[in-house]
Amino acid sequence: MSKVRLIGARERLAAVLQQLQDLSLLHLSPPSLAPGQPLDRAQLPAREERERRQLRRLLIDIDGALGELRAPEPTARVRSPARATSGDIVSWARRAWRVRREAERLRIGLVALDEERALILKYQQFFSAFRALLEAEDRWPNATAYHVLVRGSDAGAIPKLRASLSGAIGSDFEIYTQPLASGEIALLIIVAAPAAARVERLLAQAQVREIPVPAAYGGGALAAAIPAMLTRLAAIPGMMEKIRARQQELLRTDVPELMRAWLAVHDRLRELEAVPLTGVTPHAFLLEGWVPTRSFSTLAQKLITAFGDAIAVSEISKEEWASTDAPVVLSNPRLIRPFEALVRVFPLPRYGTIDPTPFVAVFFPAFFGL
Repeated sequence: MSKVRLIGARERLAAVLQQLQDLSLLHLSPPSLAPGQPLDRAQLPAREERERRQLRRLLIDIDGALGELRAPEPTARVRSPARATSGDIVSWARRAWRVRREAERLRIGLVALDEERALILKYQQFFSAFRALLEAEDRWPNATAYHVLVRGSDAGAIPKLRASLSGAIGSDFEIYTQPLASGEIALLIIVAAPAAARVERLLAQAQVREIPVPAAYGGGALAAAIPAMLTRLAAIPGMMEKIRARQQELLRTDVPELMRAWLAVHDRLRELEAVPLTGVTPHAFLLEGWVPTRSFSTLAQKLITAFGDAIAVSEISKEEWASTDAPVVLSNPRLIRPFEALVRVFPLPRYGTIDPTPFVAVFFPAFFGL
């Protein structure tokens, strides 16, 4: 990497920063301001500082909306306006807030419907196992029924439960068991009504949880609630399909504009955040940063072509082996470049050390295959 210094007229600073942003070659770093130098760190005006805070909040909403809809990551292929106007910002802020909130509601709705479907299916299995007994539940005026599910691995607890009930209430109970396709064991416990309170305390002490009938389906007898549950179960796929259709509609109608907004806002933020990395005098500016050594001549030529004698570009150091503040750029042949994604999961290697990508490209497929 090469560290370079750019010096130019202060009134050209904004244009130079925009040109550097378009080139995407220079990694800016704070200038080295030695004591006694007539340089100050540039400060954002109050108006631009407020703009920076507003753009950061807008970017959070845009990222949230795109994340909720699982939209692809914005790329430079998405056309963005050259410069966002205040009207663009207001429009994007409203759209991002609306889409993010709606996308959150849609996701939460899908999760809730999926959980409700799983719950109804569990009740359906229980009902199927004891249908004849449950349909006769209304004819038990002096009995209370408890619906319990036990994991298959805990089947040994059933004889202990039977013995505990016998010790607590004698023979005033019946336990019916039925294995389910899920691997669990359904228990239907019928006890005499006077002994219900003691049975509930016993179940609580044994940490056996009853499956109560949800209040949404009446909260009473399971046999009476099952028809409403089955009706709801039949309606859930259609409801989920409507939610997914709305998500796809948001992807088609709003996400392209949000991607353009993300790029424009991101570019403007980078431009604003580059200002404090600039050293200034009343009439000049100074920028320092890192560029790959092979790209230094390209950077210098582009800047001189754009600004002529109004800017001076110089190489102030070349770090070939190690530097504590030099940024890291991974550069690998096309064949192993995809494995850089795995390397970037961890902190990048310090500049001047070994790039592990070639080793990952060789050994990761082997270990994965094994």
